[in-house]
Formats: sequence, structure tokens, C-alpha cells
Amino acid sequence: MRTASREQYADHADEVLLQFVIQQDVDAFEVLYNRHASQLYGLLQSIVRDTHVAEELLQETFWRVWQRAEQYSGVGTGAAWLH
Repeated sequence: MRTASREQYADHADEVLLQFVIQQDVDAFEVLYNRHASQLYGLLQSIVRDTHVAEELLQETFWRVWQRAEQYSGVGTGAAWLH
């Protein structure tokens, strides 16, 4: 059943997903994570040049997204806010 829930979000823009994350919607968060984690990890690794630190920073980044999605003001793209 959860797969069906995640699939319903697949076509939503990041900005819409962030609105659902504000409401603590785990499926929307998972879609957002799956959509951006790889690119964010690559960015973090290029900055810190340490795999372990990049993994920790990625985890911390998405933890903060979960906790503070309401801080996304709607100005700019959701992807830019994540980065």
C-alpha cells in the first residue's frame, strides 16, 4: 500500500512535496529524498572530499528538511532550497 502512496507523488514538483513534508508526510519525503539524495551526495563529497563526512552531511541535510520544511518560503525552486 505504501508503494501506491509514493507513486501518487512521483509527478509532483519539489515545491509541492515540501508542502506535504511540512504536514509530516513520510511518502512525500521519501520521494523528495530519492529524487535528490544522489546529486546532493555528489555535491557534498566534492566539497568535503570524504565519503563518511559526505554521508553524515547528507543525513543531516535531510533531517533538517524533515524538521524545517516550513522554512521554504516558496521563492526559488525546491531543489535550490535543498542545495
